Amino acid sequence: MKAWSGWRLWTGMLLGGYLFSSPLLLGTPEEPTDSRNATVAGVWIMAVALWALIIPGSRAAEWTKVLLAGWLLIAPFVLGFTDLVTAWNAWIVGVLLIASVGIMRIRSAFVTLLRESSLRYWARKLSPERIVGYRDAEESVSAERLCRHIVERSDRIYATLLDTPSEVEVEMCTLGYRTCAGDMIMLACLVNEELPKSGSIRRIRLRVAYRRAAASVSRVRKVLPADALHVPHQERP
Repeated sequence: MKAWSGWRLWTGMLLGGYLFSSPLLLGTPEEPTDSRNATVAGVWIMAVALWALIIPGSRAAEWTKVLLAGWLLIAPFVLGFTDLVTAWNAWIVGVLLIASVGIMRIRSAFVTLLRESSLRYWARKLSPERIVGYRDAEESVSAERLCRHIVERSDRIYATLLDTPSEVEVEMCTLGYRTCAGDMIMLACLVNEELPKSGSIRRIRLRVAYRRAAASVSRVRKVLPADALHVPHQERP
């Protein structure tokens, strides 16, 4: 996992350096728009890659990479590249740059961003009347809601473990995994209790919710360090 993280960080630097020098390597310096775009984009990619190396796990750096990759994908159309070789060069570098970020990291960051925005919105909506009239959420817990909480928590743990986590972060992720595993037991009880008295469509939705939550927890278990869940045996005095 650490080797993959280091390789992913250095890939951005290599892609930026290649794009910066591509006008000379491809022999297209006479195309001013194409060459200028490659040079400027290459400098930006190298700067963001250096940013990610200095501050590992920076979400801002990852999102900037995504924006730069998106620009490379549309630049040939926006700027009207006259050379098909330089257009394909920009497209390939853009795709590789997105691949270096990772689809799961993009998805997890996007879900986290939406979650944080939602929490900030509801925080502004709070009032003394709402606080006084609050009722415990466990009173109205449903299988879908519990599934959503398990998946959100598992995605965050998975995104953290994809980086180079410290020992403290690994311990926190392990505790989060144990919580998700405990919630899976509660989810199984809710599903088994509701299945016999539900219609066919409701049964399908319950089974889908359970499988979705189980898949997210299983994915986290695969990336946890081998000894994370090991409890050392203590000899009796």
